[in-house]
Amino acid sequence: MCAGSRALRHCYALYSWFRIPEQGMTTYELLARASAFPVQGRRVGAMHLLGCAHVTHPFLYTNYYTDEWLQFVREEHVRYSLRVLLPSGDTLHELPLVPRVFRHEEFDLCALHFEEDDKARDSGVRPITLSAACPEPGQSLLFAGNEIVRENDTERQVPRHLTGNGSFSGVTSTFRFFGASERELQMGMCGGPAMSHVEGSDGMTQFSAVGMVEGIVPRDSSVQALAGQAACIKGSTIVEFLSRVEEQLLVGTDAD
Repeated sequence: MCAGSRALRHCYALYSWFRIPEQGMTTYELLARASAFPVQGRRVGAMHLLGCAHVTHPFLYTNYYTDEWLQFVREEHVRYSLRVLLPSGDTLHELPLVPRVFRHEEFDLCALHFEEDDKARDSGVRPITLSAACPEPGQSLLFAGNEIVRENDTERQVPRHLTGNGSFSGVTSTFRFFGASERELQMGMCGGPAMSHVEGSDGMTQFSAVGMVEGIVPRDSSVQALAGQAACIKGSTIVEFLSRVEEQLLVGTDAD
């Protein structure tokens, strides 16, 4: 199995579903979907699932979503699930997630949790090591995610991995870095991990997540050196966020 295929073991499909009883809805319908990846929590056996808040709360991202009906959707109308996908895009397992979502106050980043961590592991979910180290310009990276593919007027998510590197321009911010990939990341890959990789002593590739894909820099960006690149939230930003999430889990306070 190639390194890229092994990297896909750490990336899954995040789904949000909605039902508005006061609008006459009796069943849940698809709200949004993209990618997500699990990391180990500080408590033994616990996992955090990282993804983009525009998937869990699209009604708060009116710059992304312009559908007028979203104004009627509230958090209490939404539930969440994680799908473990086969290479074909077919669903192998679907796992329910706890309704409580922890959103970052500034970035398109959120943390969710499985109803049963042990059941998630039994279903093939494998957490990845989260690293606070920012990649160097030109450093080799792997981007994993679930691309939304349209075929015969239907859409499905298909696992993809793309090789790339840290931005050749070296442009970073305090909280983000940019990465160029072999081809532009597509819809559905937001929320996936940006991974560094090294060969272990056993000859197997060891992966660590150095960031999360937050979005793609538009082709018409004023900074043309970054056009088409992946904008990634740094691992150090995620580490700090999860530290606060774990404190909130302990004391039972609100996410934001």
